[in-house]
Amino acid sequence: MTSVMHGDKYGNELKTIPLSRDTVSRRISEMSRNMESEVIKRIQNPSVFALQLDETTDITKMSQLIVYVRFLFNEDITETFLCCKSLEGKTTGEKIFEVMNEYFEAKSLTWANCVALCTDGATASTGSKA
Repeated sequence: MTSVMHGDKYGNELKTIPLSRDTVSRRISEMSRNMESEVIKRIQNPSVFALQLDETTDITKMSQLIVYVRFLFNEDITETFLCCKSLEGKTTGEKIFEVMNEYFEAKSLTWANCVALCTDGATASTGSKA
């Protein structure tokens, strides 16, 4: 398609780019790590941030915790994906906190800068007993 639209020169240049399954997978992982590190840098400074948590179940019936973060960047409120963590065993509010606390410790984040936390109110998030 590139050869037709832009000529054989560009088509041949594209053929030199390695696109094996491993290469693509590695590049996606590298981009993901880079994006995460940029978000972490932005919320590690003294500014405050808010978290939005959602616990869901994937197609393999494994519980996943999806976390978004809101923070001030360049005088605008920014919302972006922060992380997705697998939750093993019973998904209680205590377990969700443990997973998030481990993530905070690994990324050198402090709870003191977290000014708000939002959940969907599910019993797993609130610690309620059904």
